[in-house]
Amino acid sequence: MVRKDFEKIFNKLDKIEPPADLVDKILTRIALAKKRQTLCRVTLGLALSVASGIAIFASLINIGQVLNTSGFFQYLSLVQSDSGLLLVLWKDFSLSLAETLPVLSLTLLMTTVWIFLQSLRLTVSLIYGHNISARAQL
Repeated sequence: MVRKDFEKIFNKLDKIEPPADLVDKILTRIALAKKRQTLCRVTLGLALSVASGIAIFASLINIGQVLNTSGFFQYLSLVQSDSGLLLVLWKDFSLSLAETLPVLSLTLLMTTVWIFLQSLRLTVSLIYGHNISARAQL
């Protein structure tokens, strides 16, 4: 009974036709939204590239300071000054050199380099893959 009432109500309603240019408007809005999304991703990728580039320089400065304080360069200078002795005691020398190596700082540097390269790859692929320009309209 309720179903028949709904059928009567809907049959009495006028048929509403959508505007002729509705499909074009929808497709235009979708294209505009995709362009905005790509522009936001490019902006984020560039910002991440710049931030990780700055972090790379900070990591390099940190590694230089840690290498100076750990004595790594003093051990390394033995290669030039006393290479004959190093050939005899190469195991001890390599262990001493490995102990003074700043592993945490090197890991931090490699991580920031990886982030920089990945964000740069993403940004370049977005720019060339979607043909977006710097003057894209919002």
